[in-house]
Amino acid sequence: MCGICGILEDGGLGPKAEGWVQEMARRQIHRGPDEEGFFVDRFAALGSRRLSIVDLAGGRQPIGSESGGVQVVYNGEIYNYRQLREDLQRRGHRFATASDTEVIVHSYEEAGPESLKSFNGMFALAVWDAPRRLLLLARDPLGIKPLYYVEQDGKFAFASEAKALLSLPFVTPEVDEESLDLYLTFRFVPSPRTLFRGIRKLSPGEMLIRPEGQRAHIRTYVPPAPPPDLKPSREEWAEGLLTELRAAVRRQMMGDVPVGVLLSGGIDSAAILALASEVGGPTLRSYTVGFAEAPVEDEVVAAAETARHFGVEHLHVTLNAVDYRKRLLPAAYSLDEPVATPSVAPYAALCEMASKQHKVVLCGQGADESLGGYARHLGEKLATAPFMRGLGPPIRLAAAMLPGTERLQRLSRVFGARRDVARFVEAFTLFTPEEVQRLRGRSLNAEWLESVVESVLCGSQQSDSLSRFLFLDSRFSLADDLLLYGDKIAMASSLEVRVPFLDLEFLRYIERIPSSMRVNLTRPKQVLRSALKRVLPGKILRRRKRNFSPPDSIWMDSVAHGPGVQWLLEPESALSWFCRQDEVARMIMEQEGGRRDRRRQLFALLAFELWHRSYLKTASVEKNSPLKSQPALP
Repeated sequence: MCGICGILEDGGLGPKAEGWVQEMARRQIHRGPDEEGFFVDRFAALGSRRLSIVDLAGGRQPIGSESGGVQVVYNGEIYNYRQLREDLQRRGHRFATASDTEVIVHSYEEAGPESLKSFNGMFALAVWDAPRRLLLLARDPLGIKPLYYVEQDGKFAFASEAKALLSLPFVTPEVDEESLDLYLTFRFVPSPRTLFRGIRKLSPGEMLIRPEGQRAHIRTYVPPAPPPDLKPSREEWAEGLLTELRAAVRRQMMGDVPVGVLLSGGIDSAAILALASEVGGPTLRSYTVGFAEAPVEDEVVAAAETARHFGVEHLHVTLNAVDYRKRLLPAAYSLDEPVATPSVAPYAALCEMASKQHKVVLCGQGADESLGGYARHLGEKLATAPFMRGLGPPIRLAAAMLPGTERLQRLSRVFGARRDVARFVEAFTLFTPEEVQRLRGRSLNAEWLESVVESVLCGSQQSDSLSRFLFLDSRFSLADDLLLYGDKIAMASSLEVRVPFLDLEFLRYIERIPSSMRVNLTRPKQVLRSALKRVLPGKILRRRKRNFSPPDSIWMDSVAHGPGVQWLLEPESALSWFCRQDEVARMIMEQEGGRRDRRRQLFALLAFELWHRSYLKTASVEKNSPLKSQPALP
């Protein structure tokens, strides 16, 4: 795991370029505190900050080919690198290290950009092909690892985090107005946009090729997901699922350092712990976060019970409302982009604790999206069921009579949408186009929102709408919401988090399972539960979904009462520049009066405000970093 960066200048590097790359690397030292490395030639400069995990002594980056003509910096892990290495050696390639980074070098020499198709891993990488004067960037198929870039006046720069690019003298932090509309709509900014004007991020499964002296061009390298296979029975699918998940966990425990597990009280991370404990040995530990204001049966109790069942040492940290609020502003800086997810702050506490014992942990992220674990998946199944066709009007009537219920309002819009893509947009919508227009004073085209979703669905060959929705969920909100904060927050504590449920071989297996078996009307993730009967006791299997989310009493108090609200209404707040203050005040009054459920919307506005204070309050990002100068939210 690393923080990478680099710059390519048309016509040759200027005298300051090497210093720029060194500064970009320094801004990402948290991603790689163990060592740094640089490569500079006439046209390009590459930088790396390394968190050493594989080949501790020999894996320093950049790593070059035998001739030195190909140089690579990369962030992540290639889980099948040993098999690839053996194949490359048979083809005559000679290796100087035991690292997976060098496998990328020789794979590129062998097959060029097409080599990306052979990697099973999580990665963001850069290849400088000096003889061709060509820079290749790539992001893994699920978008587990981020990669940002900017191009201006013949200069092309990239980095693992946007804050590194903001150190460049030709990059000015400004809000992208259209991206702000997308953020308010979805509670995150979908790739390839960011909230910084001029800064882009690669979408999952994309590669970018930038020849010296030419514009960059981007294309996907991932083949379309295959259609479902209708032949196997549910029992056969469940048996194969467990086999594939066990193989994925074992692949992702590779490395030269011990591996731990982030453990919630639910079944996904319990499954990861169960399978990891088969090979983990005495160094395996699990970690969870709990909340002082939570009910008795919270994450800590359930997770500790799971750990005891598998004989694993378990550690936990407990947050109260004050701890939660203190972590909001530093988390906003770590994220680079606002993500309106209340679990970001407790996740930061969890990763901080785990990093004191481990460099690498596994987590249960990614199961819900592909296996049908969310209520929105059930909503899509019901919305397209023949026996539900007449229920649209009654649901809309109920929503009109009960305007304070946010989920009912969203369900009403889902049932009212006639096209698949329109339903998908509604399922993710936080602020409707009408609400964005009232808040921002500018119109928002619903067809534009649909085109954003359509661009992701191009990678699917599934024909039924539910399979397409599950495909979308694994590559849309997952990449730019949960995985984005999962990477940024963990790396702020120099911790690598791996996601076995997003192992490419495992996911390819899952997406062949018919959607009717993945989304059940009575029990979420039924095929997964059937598979896990072989490794989890019934008490754990019967648990409801858990995901490190704080109780409403903690995070809602940060928004609807006290200083959080005051920040939103201050005359000098960011919202006063981009949103109508009278509309914000009306939303707060509706929430406080119980007339509308505005909690998630107000939290999104607070997340934007905190992000803006971290990055755009002054011209200097570093001076305005909350880690150095901003007070914690009281």
